[in-house]
Amino acid sequence: MDRHFPRRTPAGRPVPQGPAAHYWPEIPVYVAAGAGVSAVAARAERFHARPGVTFVPLRDASTVDYGPMWPTAGRNPLLAPFLDVLDELAPPTAATWPCGCPPDGGRGRA
Repeated sequence: MDRHFPRRTPAGRPVPQGPAAHYWPEIPVYVAAGAGVSAVAARAERFHARPGVTFVPLRDASTVDYGPMWPTAGRNPLLAPFLDVLDELAPPTAATWPCGCPPDGGRGRA
């Protein structure tokens, strides 16, 4: 979280913390009300633009990495085919698994 929402500036100054949001839809409401700002993925503007909210690109910020998640128990039979499609579209590599997971995403298959 500190990578995307640092509590201090690079110079060491504290970054004030605004209201805590529990769900994504709360964030644009807080921002539009003037209660804070938030870093969001670049595509948020395309899907969540609204009056009173301006999206400003952060050109030198680190990227937001995405990945699948699923319950550890009771796997759905559609999970494996879904992961196959993800592997085809964006093959996992060591660089895309910052969690230290194996390149197969911990699925136990190569």
